[in-house]
Amino acid sequence: MGNRSDAAGLRADSRSFPSPQYYGPSTIDAGDRVSVTNTGDRSTGVTAMNYNGYGHGSEITLGQDNLINTAGDDSYGLMAYGYDTVIKAGDGLKATTSGQSAHAAVAVNNDSAVGLNDDGPQITLGGNVQLATSGDEAYGLLAEGQGAFINVASGLDLKTTGLEAFGALALDGGRINLAGGSLAVNGDLTSAAVTAQGQAGLLS
Repeated sequence: MGNRSDAAGLRADSRSFPSPQYYGPSTIDAGDRVSVTNTGDRSTGVTAMNYNGYGHGSEITLGQDNLINTAGDDSYGLMAYGYDTVIKAGDGLKATTSGQSAHAAVAVNNDSAVGLNDDGPQITLGGNVQLATSGDEAYGLLAEGQGAFINVASGLDLKTTGLEAFGALALDGGRINLAGGSLAVNGDLTSAAVTAQGQAGLLS
C-alpha cells in the first residue's frame, strides 16, 4: 500500500451524516491467509471507522492465518474507531508494527455518550495470535474510552519493544480481556506489560 498519510490496507467507513437512517453498515469480509502491508506515518492495516458517533457502524471480518504489517509513526495494525465499529479476526493472525506510537490493535471510542449498551468499538481476536510492536510509546493492545473492548482468545504471543511501551493498556473506560498467553515488554521503567488507567479502565 502507498507511502502516504492516513492510507489504509482494508477500511470500512461510516460517514452517514446528516441522515444515518438511509445507510446500512459498511462491511468487508476477507478470507484466509490475506496479507496486508502498509507504510507511511498514520497508516493502518485494517480500519473500521465511524466518524459521526451514531447511525450504522462498520465491520471487518478476517479469516484465519492473516498477516498485517505497518511501518511509520502513529501507524496501527488494526483499528476500530467510534460507535458500533467491529473487527473480527480468526485464529493465527500475525500483526507487526514499527514506529513511534505504532500500536498493534486499537479500539477507541470518540464519544462518551455511546458505549453504554455494548455499542462501542470492539476488536475480537482468535487463538494463537502473534502481535509485535517496535517503537517508543507503542502498545500491543489499546482500548480507550467508554465501551471500547478488545477480546483475545488463548495462545496470545505479544511482544513490545521501546521506551514507554505497554503490552496491554485499558484507558478511560476501555476493557481488555485476555484468555491466556504471554506478554513480553522490552523497554524502560515507564513500560509495562499490562495496565489500566483513568476512569474505569479494566483488564481481565
